Amino acid sequence: MWEPRPATCDTKVKTMKALRWWAVAGIVMLAGAVRAATPAEPTGPYTGLIIDAGGLGLHRSMSPKIFHTDGRELWGTVDVSSDFVLNHGIAGFAGSLAEALDPAFTVRVGNHPLVIRAIGVQPNGICYAAVSEDDAARIVAAEVHDHFLAEFRVVFVVDD
Repeated sequence: MWEPRPATCDTKVKTMKALRWWAVAGIVMLAGAVRAATPAEPTGPYTGLIIDAGGLGLHRSMSPKIFHTDGRELWGTVDVSSDFVLNHGIAGFAGSLAEALDPAFTVRVGNHPLVIRAIGVQPNGICYAAVSEDDAARIVAAEVHDHFLAEFRVVFVVDD
């Protein structure tokens, strides 16, 4: 049986001494302040995906990932050339949701992106965001029709 344990992510998380962090099913969430899943919003078609992980300690990375709450990977392990990664990146990064929705990011996510709130981060990789199961299902259903993951039209809202 799994039991909560103190999480050890990175120095940024460790320096937040006034807060208690716990790993829940492999996902680090702020104790007593678990984020709610994304509220329902208008339907697609969606031109991209924004993962709002602001406030969760997510950092920029060359290989960000999205996980289900049980630790299964939803997106992130991709077969792409190193030239593509260096020139375009697997995903974009913004410092706030407002910045991610700014016209400067429409090149990557378009004018009608699906916006999903991350509910935690994976402790083994601070650049790994976790989404609720309902939100994971929304992403998968939208991807079938809109192909934004396959085309790397993803932006993460991060804390740095």
